[in-house]
Amino acid sequence: MAIDYDVPEANIVENRRLSIVWLLPLVAALAGAWLLYDTLEKRGPLITIAFLRGDGIEADNTVLRYKAVQVGRVTTVRIADDLRHVIATARIERSFAAQLKEGTRFWVVRPRLGPSGVSGLGTLVSGAYIEIDPGDGEPESNFVGLETPPIVAADVPGNSYVLESEILGSIQAGSPVSFRDIPVGEVLGYELAEDGSRVTIHIFVREPYTLLVSSSTQFSNASRINVSVNANGLDFRTGSLQTFLVGGITFDLPLGSKAPPSPPGAKFWLFADSEKIGEARPSAHEPYLLYFEDSVRGLNVGAPVEFKGIKLGSVTNVDLEVDPNSSDIRIPVKIELQPERLISASATPVQEPNEIIESLIAKGFRARLQTGSLLTGQMFVELGFYPDTPAGQVSNSEGIAVIPTIPSEFVEIKDSATEMLDKLRKLPVEEIGGHTVAVISNLEKLLSSPQINEFLVSANASFQSVKVLTDELSAQLVPLASQLNETLASVDENSALQSQLSLTLQQVDNAARALRTLADSIERNPNAVIWGKQNAKPVTIERP
Repeated sequence: MAIDYDVPEANIVENRRLSIVWLLPLVAALAGAWLLYDTLEKRGPLITIAFLRGDGIEADNTVLRYKAVQVGRVTTVRIADDLRHVIATARIERSFAAQLKEGTRFWVVRPRLGPSGVSGLGTLVSGAYIEIDPGDGEPESNFVGLETPPIVAADVPGNSYVLESEILGSIQAGSPVSFRDIPVGEVLGYELAEDGSRVTIHIFVREPYTLLVSSSTQFSNASRINVSVNANGLDFRTGSLQTFLVGGITFDLPLGSKAPPSPPGAKFWLFADSEKIGEARPSAHEPYLLYFEDSVRGLNVGAPVEFKGIKLGSVTNVDLEVDPNSSDIRIPVKIELQPERLISASATPVQEPNEIIESLIAKGFRARLQTGSLLTGQMFVELGFYPDTPAGQVSNSEGIAVIPTIPSEFVEIKDSATEMLDKLRKLPVEEIGGHTVAVISNLEKLLSSPQINEFLVSANASFQSVKVLTDELSAQLVPLASQLNETLASVDENSALQSQLSLTLQQVDNAARALRTLADSIERNPNAVIWGKQNAKPVTIERP
């Protein structure tokens, strides 16, 4: 059976309103877009840094820092197309992007051992990072990194200067620059001059020590160890332990200097050591020649030339000159002097050095060799005035003035000894010896003759007789003196007899004393009976 249901028909009405569900993806999309915009807006620019090696640089791990604050991060690391460099791409924070200019320096901080000590030890824990030292040029995005950290940061106040030296020694980049052992700067680097004649050294001095650098400032190499055997003996000099290990430069300012500070980039001469300070450069020395005929053993190049103990120059060359015609041999010694040190007190500005030397030579100015050390045998040239020597004039040899020379003291002593030996050789030694032998033989014959023996026996008998006589006289004089004393006591003190007896008693006493002296003298020197007393001084007996 079929059932007919009345099913109502649905009336479909179309809804035109937007569902709230669709707002959620829209809000999410807008938020993402805003975050993307904000990120892009705050993200700094990309830069590239070229290094020779990529040690310690890792993408997304290595950060860039300035004064220990992170300002960027390495994003990629790749090999350059020329295969000679490593290109690191880094994202820099926008707040620091304005500091990326020409002259900005980048280097990888890792543990290093340098002149100033060990640095970068903190990277053993945190890992290597790239340090930034901003420059002051135009904006830039491509840079070349440094393999070693810069000596001085760009923001350190101070000035750089240029030093010139004959040799570098142990000076290196980073070696300290000190003033009276106080560190005031560092060596930035060095290079060889274009003509190869000297070394150019760049240094940096921090403020306020730049006020000490003026035209009067004198720089010297403090890193050299000088061990030399010269005219003064063994000389050993060295600086501090730091300069011994890594080299160093020191400078000093003469007392009383009022010169203004030198500008940046000023040039100075670097002396080999502090002992050389005050000496002019070799080109400022005046050359002179000395001719010696004696041996110059012990005279070396560099030996000092002194006047009254003050060094005026040094020996620059020692040669040997032979005349084939006359076979004369002489030794030309070339020296360099600073005439202004010798004549500064009396010279006039218009006088030439050779004119002054010529006038001094006319007054006895000479040169001679002297031994500076008996231990080493080293010699030096001594200048002085010797008016008694033959006068000389300044002559010229190949355009160089010649200073006359005289023999050294040792040569004079040797010549005197040689002359004395020559005189001794000329003495008739054999004839003198023959006469001496004859005299001794005659003396022996005389002493052994019978007459001498008889004479000695007679002399001995005479001595005994004289001794007996003096003893008897002394024995008689003593009682006589006693009797005189008794008689003198019984006589009136004011009588004339009293005076005569006193005088007589005094004479008897003197006679007794003389006899005792004679007896003692004969006993000590029996020969006096025969030959008399030698060099006897007269005995004066004063009368009372």
